[in-house]
Amino acid sequence: MASTMEQTQAKASIFIDGVLFDLDSYWWKGFVQLEAEDIEAIKAEIPDVVQLGRVRLLKHEAFKDFQLIEGKARLAVEKYSYPFMISTVRFVPYNVLPDLIDILEGLKKAFQVYVDNFIFKYEENRENYLMQYVRLANRIKDRYPDVMKLRSRFYFGWTFFEMAMPEGVRAEIADTQQLSKIQDAWQNSQNEVSRRLDKWVDDIGAAMRKEIFNTCKNMQEKLEEGKVIRESTLETARETIRRLRTMNFIGDKQVESMVDDLAKALPGNSERDIPAIASAFKGSLESIVKEAGDLSDVSEFTGEYKRRFIL
Repeated sequence: MASTMEQTQAKASIFIDGVLFDLDSYWWKGFVQLEAEDIEAIKAEIPDVVQLGRVRLLKHEAFKDFQLIEGKARLAVEKYSYPFMISTVRFVPYNVLPDLIDILEGLKKAFQVYVDNFIFKYEENRENYLMQYVRLANRIKDRYPDVMKLRSRFYFGWTFFEMAMPEGVRAEIADTQQLSKIQDAWQNSQNEVSRRLDKWVDDIGAAMRKEIFNTCKNMQEKLEEGKVIRESTLETARETIRRLRTMNFIGDKQVESMVDDLAKALPGNSERDIPAIASAFKGSLESIVKEAGDLSDVSEFTGEYKRRFIL
């Protein structure tokens, strides 16, 4: 029988199906920390420039483009990835990685344009701000970063990498007692990694079911309330189908079946108002909702995938 370490190594072959992905985005936020008494005085006079004990150096509108870009980027990463057991990274299946990179490349170009515009208008915006808040100017006018150094405070990028489990303790330690302690800790770590990998696969199966459930439940409730299913709602359902067909890298057969059932049940735009078709669609939704909402045997459904990497 294989050892726990060997089993964990085999389980780690899961990572051949994707990469660990880390989005890194930051920009100068335009705040400065002042003495507490200065902040209290400013807050009493000009409350809209104080936030979380810091004083704003430019109007909030100057930064909204960067917030928008980062928000879109993080939504894209969430759409094309799954949470990972290391909370700072996401797992992106290989078959959707090109789509994610295409989106991020477009956002990166927009980000760079916004940086150029921000720096171009920086000194003008600073002077206008100081003129608007005359009482504040003497306290903050020397706290602005130099325009020549400002570009280094903006960044938008990402990294991704494959993960491989080390084969064992490689440290060369002469003290056998210390080496034994490290080896015991290593074995305990392997046990924990094995447990987390199992839970991670189960969580992915549950997440896909939840997405199907929410999509179908939304349409089911609209029909029960006598509302018409609009084309935008049907398109959202089609997007769910497309997404799950590409994101189901664990090959969950039950999810595949529910997605196929949903695809077959969706009425065309010209058919959705036909009573017989609407009634049949409602029945299909009820069946899918019931099946997707039952998470009691997710581990059984995802077990086939896990058996791929258990010796």
